[in-house]
Amino acid sequence: MNDKKNRKEKTQCRKRLLPALILIIAVLFAAACGRGTDGTVPGRGTAAGKGAAAGQGNTADRDNAAGKGDPSDIGAGSPAGAGMPREEETPPEIPGHAFLSAAETVYAEHFHVYCYEDGLRVISVNGEQRYLCVPRETGVPEDLPEDLKVIRTPARRVYMAASAVMSLYDAMGALDTVRLSGTEESGWYCEAAKEAMEDGRILYAGRYSAPDFELLKQEECGLALESTMIYHTPKIAEMIEDLGIPVFVDGSSAESHPLGRTEWILVYGVLAGREKEAARFFEEQRALLGTYGSFPDTGKTAAFFHVTSGGTAVVRTGNDYISNMIRLAGGTYVFGDLSKENSRSGSVNITMEEFMNTAADADYLIYDAAIAGGLSGLEDIYAACPVLPSFRAAKEGHIYMTDRQLYQSADITARMILDLHEMMTDGDTDKMMFIRKPE
Repeated sequence: MNDKKNRKEKTQCRKRLLPALILIIAVLFAAACGRGTDGTVPGRGTAAGKGAAAGQGNTADRDNAAGKGDPSDIGAGSPAGAGMPREEETPPEIPGHAFLSAAETVYAEHFHVYCYEDGLRVISVNGEQRYLCVPRETGVPEDLPEDLKVIRTPARRVYMAASAVMSLYDAMGALDTVRLSGTEESGWYCEAAKEAMEDGRILYAGRYSAPDFELLKQEECGLALESTMIYHTPKIAEMIEDLGIPVFVDGSSAESHPLGRTEWILVYGVLAGREKEAARFFEEQRALLGTYGSFPDTGKTAAFFHVTSGGTAVVRTGNDYISNMIRLAGGTYVFGDLSKENSRSGSVNITMEEFMNTAADADYLIYDAAIAGGLSGLEDIYAACPVLPSFRAAKEGHIYMTDRQLYQSADITARMILDLHEMMTDGDTDKMMFIRKPE
């Protein structure tokens, strides 16, 4: 009887202790994952999150990070082991490789980078395309999710069909990983790319829509880096993949914040094996805009446009990255109310009457010479838009034009914002690098 009574008391004791044990295990697990018991991540403040002030955030962990494959190399402003990604997406499970952290972005909204043991990374673009980046010295895991495309990193002998990305590769010192170009030598405004093609270090391999498949195979291309234009010719992407070449599609054009586009260099740092260099460059771009990431309101208005051969004005929509650059520079974009519903590209065609009604009283006019080629001076701009001399900005000498390399230079966004601020404060035009006064 005593033995039976003792066993019964022990069972009841275990039942009473079980909830406490579960709570203790949960607390220990949360601590191991770098989270508090309320689900928060220690060290994660708003400064490192969306819309944070440029130049702020906890950098101590990143600066102290050491060792190969350290996840803190990615995601400027993010502490090491920053924890789980945003709620709307869950990192995939990689057999044999534990999930470590998600790189936290500052401005970009259309990519995630997930960090795993042994230096593995998963890049997720819009939650739709996912790429598993596996270091060359590491074996490719088995039983992977079917939607994961495997890319060996650093990717070598890249076919660069996304022209805007070339400048980011140059900025992080990774041009040596590019072997093939989807743009001819004469079409490059990125001087480093032009010189590389002149020297034969980069070869022309045909446009994105008609690549030289034989050359891709002959040159042992390790990655085809495409713009979203490839979605218009999906069969081409399939044919490239049939050669055993992974295809990565750049999604930076979807970013509405100007520095969100530049932040994609963190993605390419993973692909090129230049994570630290990429993070360093992005921090430098943030620093150019100072502590707050934007300038005070100048009270000035501006229009950004070009005119087609048919006499239609083409302007940017209100939430496009160009119009947001004007806002960050301290100005007001006069077409700020235009919706993006009618244009996936960020541009809208309007009649000349509509253009005149809105832009005639703008303080500054910026002609998009990067799209409208063949313009060299004010006379050419007036020829393209004969009504322009009657505009307030023309009468006050406030017409500017962009440099031809604008859309091939994702690395100069911060510098472009500085130029726009210089313009709207009537600063020194000699300091401007990417816009100028036409003569």
